[in-house]
Amino acid sequence: MRVASVAVLVLAAQAVAGTAGSAPSLEGAWAPSGHTFGPTCEWQVVRRSARGTCALDATAGSAAGLYDVTGGAGRRTVHLSGARPDGVRLHVTARVMGDVGRLRFRVHGPHVHARGTATLARVGAANAGWTYDSMCGSCHGADARGTPGRPAIRCSARAVDTARTGLPGMQVFPPAEVPTDALSDVQAWLQTLCASDPPGVAAADLYASDCARCHGADAAGTSNVSGIQGPDLRCRSYQIIAAEISDGDAYMPSFPELTNAEVSAIGAFVRGRCPTTPPPY
Repeated sequence: MRVASVAVLVLAAQAVAGTAGSAPSLEGAWAPSGHTFGPTCEWQVVRRSARGTCALDATAGSAAGLYDVTGGAGRRTVHLSGARPDGVRLHVTARVMGDVGRLRFRVHGPHVHARGTATLARVGAANAGWTYDSMCGSCHGADARGTPGRPAIRCSARAVDTARTGLPGMQVFPPAEVPTDALSDVQAWLQTLCASDPPGVAAADLYASDCARCHGADAAGTSNVSGIQGPDLRCRSYQIIAAEISDGDAYMPSFPELTNAEVSAIGAFVRGRCPTTPPPY
């Protein structure tokens, strides 16, 4: 028989608490996004060795049963293999990045063949901060305000798009590695950071996250990593700035995600750096 191509993995080991910026344990409760079928597993990790059990319920047909499994654990990956009493074998590989991951499993034996894959999310915890730390923190900083040579993304309106398409010198995170709902959780987490800023700081963070890459830290213009020259914005009227943010142009994307209040904050930040008196709004 051939089992459906998606699986549910619940690592029923004790969940490990953590905070943004710390590395979560491989142990914990997991479930693939939107699916309810597959092996349920429980194991313990001692140093780099993992040992436990995995069970497939009756919906797996001839692959159903309890499997004793052992294997190895790295920093982000667990490999488990084992058998039920009649010798039918199960192999499970789970790769974890923060609170999301990817699962593959295979069952084989006389007249028994099943395999499946699924994306995973850690169950019962608001851990987008861990996901950010694993995917983004080493380059963009624990507070998402950037590091030398890497931009701020604390108030980024395009974090999900950028993670998918990448930029020169940046790792790409395809759906097979990080599901879209996990990226959306990171985007929402970044927005909570941005919303916690005082007004003046928020304006600076909005500009740094969404504009500075092309227009420079002081809005005087610069060349971005793709070699496109961003113009000086400092003395433009607010109407022009708002229109460019809303509509974009041949070289600049639009930012429909930004609210009117956020566009106003960026405009005030930019115009406040004009060395002369800026034009009326």
